[in-house]
Amino acid sequence: MDGFNTEEKQSNYIVSTLVHALFENKKFKEKLKNEFEELIAVHEHYSSKPNLYSFEEVMNITGLARGTIYLQMKEGTFPQSIKLGKKRVVWTTESIQKWLDDLVEKNGRMLD
Repeated sequence: MDGFNTEEKQSNYIVSTLVHALFENKKFKEKLKNEFEELIAVHEHYSSKPNLYSFEEVMNITGLARGTIYLQMKEGTFPQSIKLGKKRVVWTTESIQKWLDDLVEKNGRMLD
């Protein structure tokens, strides 16, 4: 005996038949596939990126030299760093991305 009464078996059969029918539907399969791929992309986006960038990473990302970064921070044209220790500073990924986005937008307007 499997522990299910007749009503539960019938309910399970109906659900299983409906699920099977849904997966046979091409539009449903395509929509499900697209939503799943989007979910994976969002997960990979947020799980693969660190929340903080080191000084070296910021220099590589921006192409700016150490002195230029300090000068622009002093001028208020570059995001402020976060001090983690006597000789260790970092930036949030969001602050650097916003700075890059603003720079691209500003340069785009200069071309118009």
